[in-house]
Amino acid sequence: MAVTAPSVGEPIASRCTKCRRETRHVIVSVVGDAAARVECTVCEGVHNYRSPLPKAAAPRPAASAGPRPSRPRAARSAAASAVEQEWELRVGGKDPAGAVSYPTAGGRLRSGDLLAHATFGLGVVRKIIPPNKIEVLFRAGIKRLVFGP
Repeated sequence: MAVTAPSVGEPIASRCTKCRRETRHVIVSVVGDAAARVECTVCEGVHNYRSPLPKAAAPRPAASAGPRPSRPRAARSAAASAVEQEWELRVGGKDPAGAVSYPTAGGRLRSGDLLAHATFGLGVVRKIIPPNKIEVLFRAGIKRLVFGP
């Protein structure tokens, strides 16, 4: 049986630095004929590939140690779609040409104003946080930005 070189996107077992145990990973990059970086399918952490320990040498997990609890992937995507739906609702009928450009907004912003950001795109000001911050709803999520005169 011929052994093929690993390629990007293939599953592989690796020791996760975040989970602190051997978990299933996906290859992110390959150098030569070996996996270089991998992404854990449990915690979604990206790190250098670490070969799994032999079963006899595997350390026993401590009673209190374990991976941090995280939201299931479905819950994360549901939260993301809820943010996107709110963004669609609040930006919906507004004219993007009337959006204020981000760093030049100064102190003229009010809740509900459209904001054009170079990185995040079009957003809506949700809240003014004195003395110099604003909370903005972008399609990608809610961001806190510094603003002021």
